[in-house]
Amino acid sequence: MAQKSSSSTPVSIPQVQPRLLDVREAARYLSVAVWCVRQLTWTKQLTPVKIGGSRRLLYDRSDLDAFVERQKKEAA
Repeated sequence: MAQKSSSSTPVSIPQVQPRLLDVREAARYLSVAVWCVRQLTWTKQLTPVKIGGSRRLLYDRSDLDAFVERQKKEAA
């Protein structure tokens, strides 16, 4: 009878990127300072998401991408 090989190939598990980013992560994503993200929020250029009763502000990646696209159009 043939024996099975016991060698196993490592399986790569894809990294899950969170959809919502906190203010520091959003700043890093946009390559700006944290105060800049806060200022963009205060001036309604970015809209944060609040989950439940949390005071923590989160930013959707798609909103950050849309903001960048708007900036590109305004610069053109």
